[in-house]
Amino acid sequence: MSTDTEGNVSDNFSECNDKILKVNITSLFEVNKYYINAVKANCKAVIFSLDNENRRFVIKYGNMLDYGPCPPPPIPAIYVKSSDFNKIRGKCRIIIESEINPYATGYVIEGITNARNENTVVHITSHHDHWLAGERDDLLAVSLLPEFRSNLYETHLISYTAEESGSIYFSTFSWSYGSRTFLSNLGSEDLDNILININLDNISEYEIIIKTVPGLKDLFSGLYTTNIIDVPEIYTDSYSYIRNGIPSIDIGSKNNPHYHGEFDKIDPNDSKIIGNINLIKNIIS
Repeated sequence: MSTDTEGNVSDNFSECNDKILKVNITSLFEVNKYYINAVKANCKAVIFSLDNENRRFVIKYGNMLDYGPCPPPPIPAIYVKSSDFNKIRGKCRIIIESEINPYATGYVIEGITNARNENTVVHITSHHDHWLAGERDDLLAVSLLPEFRSNLYETHLISYTAEESGSIYFSTFSWSYGSRTFLSNLGSEDLDNILININLDNISEYEIIIKTVPGLKDLFSGLYTTNIIDVPEIYTDSYSYIRNGIPSIDIGSKNNPHYHGEFDKIDPNDSKIIGNINLIKNIIS
């Protein structure tokens, strides 16, 4: 797939009719809001920038949070570093080359540790697909999976694919496709045997936040009493379990300054990272 678009550049929605729009965002999560507004304003294309770091984000178009087929994004959109963004003015030409592999395969990796009670199962999960460097999101969590086991409950250590992207037919619920598909292929008895899901995502040097379904907050009494929110997390694999009626706990950091960025790399000697790793081990054990 390719596109070749040329036009004058504007940084104003009210003046971008048949022009290429420049948008300086303050968060990647603003991308789809501004993209939809650009389509409504009849812009020819959109150029986004946040800071001087290459980043990735999935453009969505149609009814938001839709699992079904949605229309493909109708106009091109690109992301550039701020150092390049400031140079774009006057007339601009955007050439995009992209490939779609209809035969691509993603793999879910599952390891099982046996225990006394094999009919009561705990799923501890993360995802190995990632944008650019992806160490906080979510390779650090993947590396922690072998650290967990239980003598009481059979433990399934699962690393999912297609968490960041992968939903078919341009679905606007583009994330967590791997875990949704994996769970949909389990039988009802296997689903009923899952006691709880503990999902690890976006672990960084910033303070840890735990998001749970209502009723699980008291589990952490005396162990970890700050930053516990009894509101489920929708933007991770945790939500796939909740949709299947399985209680879920999502553990991650309050912030990732390099979210979906090329500099999402971890210093293994960072004392804050090490402290958060030890905290998570204590919470799960």
